[in-house]
Amino acid sequence: MTRRAAGFFIALALATLLPGLREVFEGAMALHMLLQLPALLAAGWLMAGRWHRAAAVQALGRAIAAIDAGGLFGATAASAVIALWMIPAWLDRSLLDPSTAVLKYASWLLAGVLLRAGAGRMHPTVAAFFLGNGAWMAATVGLLYQDEATRLCVSYLQDDQVWTGGGLVVAAVAMGALALRLVLRPPGPAPTRVARGA
Repeated sequence: MTRRAAGFFIALALATLLPGLREVFEGAMALHMLLQLPALLAAGWLMAGRWHRAAAVQALGRAIAAIDAGGLFGATAASAVIALWMIPAWLDRSLLDPSTAVLKYASWLLAGVLLRAGAGRMHPTVAAFFLGNGAWMAATVGLLYQDEATRLCVSYLQDDQVWTGGGLVVAAVAMGALALRLVLRPPGPAPTRVARGA
């Protein structure tokens, strides 16, 4: 993705937080969970790549690298963020409490930054594990949303909950397929060693 395209996507994702547009995206459960939140995660990822030369970003990258062996810290933090905001009570609270809403936006952006910072250190098998875990979580929540006879989020209607559940199941299938691809992808060529005295 070019720098211009990345900047456009970042601006588009952050625009969903503006008054007026925020009400549109958060007014429907499907748009809220399946579009706005993943867009903020992707925006954090792109922000970390777009401004990687800035001194503050480089300092943050070094600090993260010191505690993020193999990208495990970033992947674990992102998994925790995703799990937290799949809980209906927290989703409801973010719509009613401004401080919780700020926490939601900041946590998703930070999750994207942490994932990007550790991506280069993460082994494909580890990435597949976290993708598989995310797929299992999304599928479980999606099926629950579809099967539950009562509303789990008081801010959204039952039909919206069912549609969101279906979207989460589709997302789970996509993540599972990506995890399988990472596992089955043939390993890259082994690094060549230079003989001593050459």
